[in-house]
This record gives sequence, C-alpha cells and structure tokens, in this order.
Amino acid sequence: PEFIHEARDASDEYKLMYEQHNDLIRRVAEETGAYFYDFALDMPTDAEYFTDGRHMSREGNGLRGKLFGTFIIDNIFNKSDD
Repeated sequence: PEFIHEARDASDEYKLMYEQHNDLIRRVAEETGAYFYDFALDMPTDAEYFTDGRHMSREGNGLRGKLFGTFIIDNIFNKSDD
C-alpha cells in the first residue's frame, strides 16, 4: 500500500490476483497434505522491506528468510511423531 506510484502493484486487479493465487495454493496444500506457510499473513508491508512494492529489499529478504526458517523449524524439524 505504500507504493501507490506503482499503478500495477496497487491495482485492485493485482491484489485480487494474489489473493486468488494464495487461495489456490492453500487449497492444494490442504487436499494433498503438503506443508503450507501463509507468508502474506506474517510479512509486513512496510516500504523498508520492498524496493518497488513487489521486489524485496535486503531487509525484506532477510526477514523473509527468518520467517520461512522459523516455519520450517517449528513445523517440520521440531514436529513430534504423535
């Protein structure tokens, strides 16, 4: 939302496309039992994490790595075999 000068990224169509894309991936994961991490829920949208609204900055990539790493450790490596 902080990159309103990037018309494509701020458009309702672009946002809807990403919502539909994420919903599809979520459904496939549920149907197949695959791991699913909803990165969009955890990643802040502050301008410091992006270069143009789509591509991440150095800070954004660092945070992305930490978020995915935490998900993997918590949900895959530390998963108990109940």
